[in-house]
Amino acid sequence: MATANQVLSSTNENENYQRLSRLIIRAGTELFRALFDSIYPPRSLALANKLSDSTTRKKLRDILLNPQRDLVYPASGLFGESRDFDISLLSQLLKTLCPTQLPPLGSGWNNPPSRGDFSLTADIVRIKFYRNDIIHKFHRGELSDAEFCSLWDEIKIVLLRIASHISAETKIEWEEAIDRLRHDPLTPEAARNVEELQEMYQKDTDTKESLASGFARLERQIQISSEEGKERSDKMANEIKQLREVMKNRAGSSAAEGGGQFMEEIVLL
Repeated sequence: MATANQVLSSTNENENYQRLSRLIIRAGTELFRALFDSIYPPRSLALANKLSDSTTRKKLRDILLNPQRDLVYPASGLFGESRDFDISLLSQLLKTLCPTQLPPLGSGWNNPPSRGDFSLTADIVRIKFYRNDIIHKFHRGELSDAEFCSLWDEIKIVLLRIASHISAETKIEWEEAIDRLRHDPLTPEAARNVEELQEMYQKDTDTKESLASGFARLERQIQISSEEGKERSDKMANEIKQLREVMKNRAGSSAAEGGGQFMEEIVLL
């Protein structure tokens, strides 16, 4: 039978996870969306013009999963709106569609930025990695008080820096909201945020396995194709190269960011 201390500790660790999940999912998503909307205002034609560009279509086709592509390019023939995009899709769109406003880091989008880099791009990448840590390192749904306090303070600082790029008023508004979230009673919405993170964890795991299976299949095919002529072999080699690029593009993103171990597996490829 669990002791009283164990029961209370477990409950507190669950609440810690729910609060941090809500912070990273709700605050991260809304701030990413506000940034995206500041570049591509919802009621303007800027986003539609960008998405209709053939080069943009090809880039997004290469990096987005089918459900994400359906949100950006719905069957209706119109274009998606940021209000329908989650944090993972917004991260990909900010990276791909906003290179002028968010110049890429020397370390790239799929590696943690240097500790001294406080640029907007670096902070967006940081939020992506915090999200991945919460999904993959704490997928059991529990955080100790020490883990919670450390991550909360780190994430809060990054979120407020992002908010300051929108406006001083936005930073003040979010600082007050974040402080309330830390102490106010939890709502049913917090539990839904946990479910959302757990769904992301399962989706990441499934996608990683799917990509690995696809890579192994292509490796076998190219081995067979070597007996059928160099032309077919070159075609298969090109398919493998494209799959590697997709895996690299998705590493650290919502579909194939399985944490540090998966990054090491990609490097070995």
